[in-house]
Amino acid sequence: MAIKFDLDPTIPRVVIIALLLFAEGFCIPAYTITQQGRFPEPVEWVTFVFGAAIQVVTYLLTFLGFKTPEDEK
Repeated sequence: MAIKFDLDPTIPRVVIIALLLFAEGFCIPAYTITQQGRFPEPVEWVTFVFGAAIQVVTYLLTFLGFKTPEDEK
């Protein structure tokens, strides 16, 4: 079995990776807080969601193609 580099991933693969990134971005900070022996406050929950969303958006932006005015001619 050989490993091959795929520049055109399928949509389900992109969605699965995006969900895993969101889960990681949400759970790791929450786990860190609970390891300190306290429950996260509401503002911290919002911060977890916001940080995880930023990770997902950054990941998904890698799949967008940008066209310059020269490309459209």
